[in-house]
Amino acid sequence: MENELLTRIESLENWKKSLESADTIPYEQMEALKRRLPEVLFGEATIDFGSIAATADATQTMTVYGAQPGDSVFVGLPASGVANGRRIITAWVSATNTVSIMITNESAGSIDPDSGTFKAVVIKQR
Repeated sequence: MENELLTRIESLENWKKSLESADTIPYEQMEALKRRLPEVLFGEATIDFGSIAATADATQTMTVYGAQPGDSVFVGLPASGVANGRRIITAWVSATNTVSIMITNESAGSIDPDSGTFKAVVIKQR
């Protein structure tokens, strides 16, 4: 579902770019369309959370330029080692240009998720 969402967002961005370069749409219609389409930001970072104790959490940050607190965030996880087991993964824009990603370990033992590339999609609030 996450890949489907990313594909749809990228499709909207491509459609928005094609509209901006089209010569056949009157300026007023173009501006109205641009106001209706959300601005979408992308970022990625390699993150290593290290060891997380039982029933504890760990938070790391990544840069997504243009992100503001209150914007919506979707996170793409690395292919291995993060989503396995009893873990909750939460993401939010914690400061200007900063996305925080938190992993909560719900298991009875410590975990050490693999380092990996996390991808963030931020949808700007209008």
